[in-house]
Amino acid sequence: MCSKPLVEATVTFLQPEEGGRSHPAFASADYRPHIVLGDAKQRVALVDEHNQILEHYLGVAMHGDGEELTPGVPHKVRLTLMYDGNVDYSGVQPGACFTLREGARIVGYGMVTG
Repeated sequence: MCSKPLVEATVTFLQPEEGGRSHPAFASADYRPHIVLGDAKQRVALVDEHNQILEHYLGVAMHGDGEELTPGVPHKVRLTLMYDGNVDYSGVQPGACFTLREGARIVGYGMVTG
């Protein structure tokens, strides 16, 4: 079995009234969102006139002990780069900001810390 690279990040989930999840996520490999590198303040996915996504989605998995990730609170997490070797994760470097996605929906934001 090949191990996948891990990066450390700080993530903050949006409150439900901000468009975030209605139920908290958990820091475990069962939670597999995408990150999109760029402005952490972005709240709408970029699409073209045919509703095709214009952004580069990077598949990740939370790596943790099942901790509840309370909305509105920054959490230190580790992210597994799920498709390393097949997808270009070169921009996932310390200091890189991102939004956290579930499909086209932005549910949080963060920054790579290590």
